[in-house]
Formats: sequence, C-alpha cells, structure tokens
Amino acid sequence: ITGKKMVGGVAGYINTVSSVTSCNSTGTVTGENMVGGVVGQVNGGKVENCYSAGIVTGNQYAGGVVGYIMSQNARITNCYSTSKVIGNQDTDNQDTDNQDIGGIVGCISYDTSVTNCYSTGTIIGEKYVGGVAGYADRRANVSNCYSIGAITGEEYVGGVAGYIELQGSLKNCVALNPSISGKKDIGRVVGCNNGTLSANASFSYMQVIENGNTKDTTCNEADINGVNIDIAEIKADGTLGGRFIADN
Repeated sequence: ITGKKMVGGVAGYINTVSSVTSCNSTGTVTGENMVGGVVGQVNGGKVENCYSAGIVTGNQYAGGVVGYIMSQNARITNCYSTSKVIGNQDTDNQDTDNQDIGGIVGCISYDTSVTNCYSTGTIIGEKYVGGVAGYADRRANVSNCYSIGAITGEEYVGGVAGYIELQGSLKNCVALNPSISGKKDIGRVVGCNNGTLSANASFSYMQVIENGNTKDTTCNEADINGVNIDIAEIKADGTLGGRFIADN
C-alpha cells in the first residue's frame, strides 16, 4: 500500500465514532505523513486487538500499528507489531525528516493512551524514535507495553518511547531491546522525559550506544533507564516482574 498522507494497512483515517477491532495487515505500507501498519491517523477512535507484520515506511508520524493518534479518549489497546518501521528521508521538507517513529505509534497526542501493546521489529528514525511510541505529548499515557527490537536514531531515542512531554506518563513498561543507538538524548526506556515515569524496567545487558561509544547508564524504575531486569527474571513466569499477566 502506497500513499502520501494518512496511509494505513487497514484504514487511512478513523474518527471519534469509529473503531478498528481484530484486524491485521501483513504487507508493506509506505507513505509520507501519518503512516501506520494498521491505521494512518486515529482522531478520537479506538484500535483494539490488531497487529501488523510487514514493513512500515514514512517521513513523519510512522508507527507499526498507528501513525498518529489524537483527541480525547482515543486509544490503542491490546495490539502488537512485528513490522520493521523506517523513518524515510523527505528531501522536500528537511524540518520533518524521520520524526516521530515508533514500534506501535509514531505520535500520541493530548489525552490519548496506549495500553497492553508490544513491538518486536527494528525501528529506525532520526528524531523522537521509540520501541513503542516515538513522541508522547501532554497528558498522553503509555502503560503495560514492551519492545524487543533494536532501536536506531539520532536524537530522543528510547527502548519504549523517544520523548515524554509535560504531564505525559509512562508506567509498567519494559525495554528488552538488544541495543539503543543515537547521538544525543538516549535512554534505555525513554530518550528524554518531562513527564512521569514509574515502575519501568530494562534489559540489563542492553547496549546503549551514543556517538558510536557504549554509554554507562544508571538504572532506576523512575528514571529514563528503568530498573535492571535480567534473563532469569524475564524467563521466570512470563510476567516481566509482575507487569503483565502470564498465559495459563
């Protein structure tokens, strides 16, 4: 599927009275702005129990499930992506190149949420790059999510989110990525935080690479790196330290 704006594997755009439930896309989705493996833009609607498995490419607001989500009570719930998400360079608009690139969603706007989601694909972008969300705006909430793919960017790069804005929050999330690499503002869980972080964790053997050099990180569940979680804890019961419910 190829387009320019609001491009999705299932739907390009949904609004406040719409929902996309139990759908999937397994192809390549390519666009310029607001590009998602399932939905390009969500404006007050809901995306639930959906997944993508392919390649998603966009210049700005590109995500494995949704490119851009906005408006009060809009949400993404119980979704996952195995897609590789790539921030593609737009030579016509240098100010928006490779911004807001995420494993689940590129950008989460005001009063929206992403819950119980995960991504496994490689994520590549430039600015605001995250394993689950590239950019979380004011009063946006990310909870009970994880990512396991390698993340590569330049600025504001994190295993779960690239950037959390004022009044935004990220809690009960786990970064299991093998590596995070960039040039500045890099963190195991979040690249840069201005909101609230709580009960987050990251893989203890994760490589954090800044300007080509391995970066030492101090780990705490309330900071950008989260508390360390090792292989034994990951394998123990499938709950990642009680953050998730194990299959019975």
